Amino acid sequence: MRRIPRAEYLSLISACDIGIVCTVAGVDSSSFPSKTIDYLRAGLPIVAAVEQDSDYREFLRRWNVGISIPAGDATELFRAVTRVIDDHEIIVNIARNARACLEEVFDVGQAVKRLMDAIESIPAQ
Repeated sequence: MRRIPRAEYLSLISACDIGIVCTVAGVDSSSFPSKTIDYLRAGLPIVAAVEQDSDYREFLRRWNVGISIPAGDATELFRAVTRVIDDHEIIVNIARNARACLEEVFDVGQAVKRLMDAIESIPAQ
């Protein structure tokens, strides 16, 4: 698919049932897929095929905004996508959790507050 302008991309994902994240083998476990924020804005459940020790797995679990499976297993990816799409309750819960996650984790004001709190907690030397 050709590259599309951001407005078209946002329109496209708002018509989707889920957001899929797939990383390539060997990606650093601290990588965080930037498309996550757009998926959360659209209220999409996320199905992620990521490395076993990925921090992203914990993020999805903590905020209950999606599920993760080990990267590289296409059959399990298909099963996970089907399981999420077929479960209306999962979709409703994740849409609600997505909003809360956006507000608490990705809101600029909250991010600044966390940074300021971290700076203030550094002991004076």
